[in-house]
Amino acid sequence: MKTYKDLAGKKIQLSIMAVVFICIAITAYVCMSYLKELYIGKIYIIGALAYASISLLAVAYLYSSLLDRLSQSEVRYQLAQADLIRLNKDANEQEKLTKLLRLALENDELTILYQPRVSTKTGKICGAEALVRWFHADVGWISPDEFIPVAEKSDLILQLGLWVVKTVCQNIKKWHDLGFSLKISINLSKYQFRQGDIVKDIAQILWDTQIAPYSLEIELTENVLLENPEKCALMLSVLRSMGVTILVDNFGTGNLPLSYLRRYPISALKIARTFVRNISLSSQDNGIVNAIIAMGKGLKLRIIAEGVETKEQAGYLIKHEVDELQGYHISLPLAEEEFSVKLQEDVVPIISLKH
Repeated sequence: MKTYKDLAGKKIQLSIMAVVFICIAITAYVCMSYLKELYIGKIYIIGALAYASISLLAVAYLYSSLLDRLSQSEVRYQLAQADLIRLNKDANEQEKLTKLLRLALENDELTILYQPRVSTKTGKICGAEALVRWFHADVGWISPDEFIPVAEKSDLILQLGLWVVKTVCQNIKKWHDLGFSLKISINLSKYQFRQGDIVKDIAQILWDTQIAPYSLEIELTENVLLENPEKCALMLSVLRSMGVTILVDNFGTGNLPLSYLRRYPISALKIARTFVRNISLSSQDNGIVNAIIAMGKGLKLRIIAEGVETKEQAGYLIKHEVDELQGYHISLPLAEEEFSVKLQEDVVPIISLKH
């Protein structure tokens, strides 16, 4: 079966041959006339030679032009083929990853890590963020940046989200039974939040586990809050009436109008790590951080800083009265057992409040 490349190339080649043949024929005819009618005079001879030269130059120009077009066609074809190969490869990889993720959910390959948050008032653990991780026996660790988008493009995000809520609530129950009162936050994507069943599912899981609803926190980005304001406000109001706490994640990086902070039943803001990272490096980012803190305090919201990686960052945030800190300077994300040990060892402040 002939491809587009074969047909296009063949057409141009035939065009080149046709033009060359016509020009050569004309040139030959003129030269023969010149040989037969040499006696007419020098003027005719010069004209014939000039015509022959012009014909040959025209042949050369047309040949070069057509070859250039053929070359451009070849380049476009190769680029199109490369794009097609890449798209096919991406589609195949996504299909493969979707199958692996489906099996991972069935075979309990996923795990949840907990990154502690500490109170700047006591220096002790007051909560944590639940982070989904996946270790595949053959592939190794698969980044959430790879499998979460795949889950969102399929029905797996609902199954994955439900598993996360159940697992986190079951662990909260264990820690509460051990005497630890803390809040654990989970992230919901816009695909989960589009489903009205998420509220009902959370209510059912809270009932089944019999945990205090205030111990479960929901983290939503600004873009999720903007997608369907009316529906979003209703769902958040129901969750808040149940006692669940609502946090705005990565605050400062989206386009959320400030009026929405009063419209939605929000309890806390998490300052985006982008701004925290540049504390002491950028006066502009310092100004943004200070503005978020002041605004949050004015609205009586809890302020949490994530992505705290240095002592200097922690000191700046404590000085400016941020309520909670989260990041590698505080602790790496921990497995359930490690987090339990950390809670039991947390008899003294894990950060110094004197910065």
